[in-house]
Amino acid sequence: MRHLDEEAAAWEADPACLRSCELAYEALMQHVPQLQPGVKKPDIMETGCGSGILSAMLAPHAHTLTGTDISEAMVAAFNANAAARGTEHVEAIAYDASDPDFTAAPNAMARLIQKVDGKAPEDPVRWDLLISNTLTHHFADIDQWMQIAYFCLAPNGRVVMVDFEDTGPDAALFHPPGKREAVAMRGVRPDEIAKCLKDAGFVDVSVKRVFSLEKAVDPAEAGGRTSIEFPFVLCQGTKPMR
Repeated sequence: MRHLDEEAAAWEADPACLRSCELAYEALMQHVPQLQPGVKKPDIMETGCGSGILSAMLAPHAHTLTGTDISEAMVAAFNANAAARGTEHVEAIAYDASDPDFTAAPNAMARLIQKVDGKAPEDPVRWDLLISNTLTHHFADIDQWMQIAYFCLAPNGRVVMVDFEDTGPDAALFHPPGKREAVAMRGVRPDEIAKCLKDAGFVDVSVKRVFSLEKAVDPAEAGGRTSIEFPFVLCQGTKPMR
């Protein structure tokens, strides 16, 4: 993920990144029950939070929001942005979701709850929502990622992943050649994601196409085209009450 450290300062100036977060936010607000008006504000984790573009949009709807990212530079940018906005219920930590430390993120969430509620949370600390945007295609082992997500959620909690769909060879062009080594898939496959969610124990599983993102591509790779519309899907499942 070296390229993420190198790009942290310019992340928020990337039009495709900004638009992806805006569209993901709109889809989340439309399709996720825990984000609907009148519902108790959830404790949210955004995995692969980057510099906090999507988290900033979600923050007003969250009781607490814990961001995690493998890039320490992204985490530093996230926390600087949160401090500038005065959002004390938001914090990011450096965290590798593929090789997790199962104490770091809960400890961060506990600190936020202490700030917001003025008292320590009851154990175990678990989230109501685990959200990611354009992250899932980076994972070589989606089954492991789903199991981790299941562990992190409270009963009736929900995992929600927004990512571009593998629609064929064009999907590989979402990332330029220099960044493709950091991804495991050329987008996500709806049937595969749905199966992984169900195999991990999630119920009320749904995978639906929610928007398309136009992104610049190399004409030499794209048959002369300068941009391609990449369809995005929203994948979600609920951890059952037990």
